[in-house]
Parts: sequence; structure tokens; C-alpha cells
Amino acid sequence: MIDYACIHALRLVGVIFAVVGVIALFVPHVLFDPIGVSVTTASGLAEIRAAYGSFFLCSAGLFWMGSMRAELRRTSLTWACMVLTGFVVGRLISLAIDGMPNGVAMASMGAEIIGAIVAGVLLHFRK
Repeated sequence: MIDYACIHALRLVGVIFAVVGVIALFVPHVLFDPIGVSVTTASGLAEIRAAYGSFFLCSAGLFWMGSMRAELRRTSLTWACMVLTGFVVGRLISLAIDGMPNGVAMASMGAEIIGAIVAGVLLHFRK
């Protein structure tokens, strides 16, 4: 049962990360305008495409491989837990230093918290 949950959790997070990666690569303003980040220079767009696009797509690949190959499942779940926890920590630091972000950013943090908890619980109970 846990393995079944791991497979589907990794597939879900893999699809979400793949969508974010494709958006970051090809239409980054769709991802960043709703949270109030405006990037208009070629250098800024290159950074978004490189950092966000490649990171999210490569992570999606690892999540998908982990859903298909049992020997990669623990590594993939660990990466999901680490990345999502890192996103939450970064947002909390920003909240403390910069103040309250908009609703979209807060909703993202909520989803990241849930994802990190699910990945952590699955890791804990997985053999």
C-alpha cells in the first residue's frame, strides 16, 4: 500500500514540476506575474529559464523515474521532501524579513508544506 502511495505521489509531484518547468522555459511571465515578480531583461529571463526551467524539469524526471523504478523511489522521495522543505524554509525566511507576500505565494507555500509532509511521511513508512 505504501509503495502504491509513493508511486502516485511521485507521479503527481513530477507532473506539477514538469508543468512549472515548461512554463518557466517558454512563458515565464505566466509563472512570475501572479506573484508580483517582473522580469523584463534578457539576462533576467535567461536566469529564470536556466534555474527554474531546468531545475523543475530535471526534478520532474527524477520523480517520474522514481515512480517507475523501485531502486530510485527512496532517492526521489528524499529529493521531493528536501526541495519542498527548502522552498518552505525560504518562504518563511522571506516572510520574517520582507513581510507578508500575496495570496498566490501563500497558497504556493501551503501546497509546498503539504507536499513536504506527504513525502516525509511516505519516507518514514516506506520499507
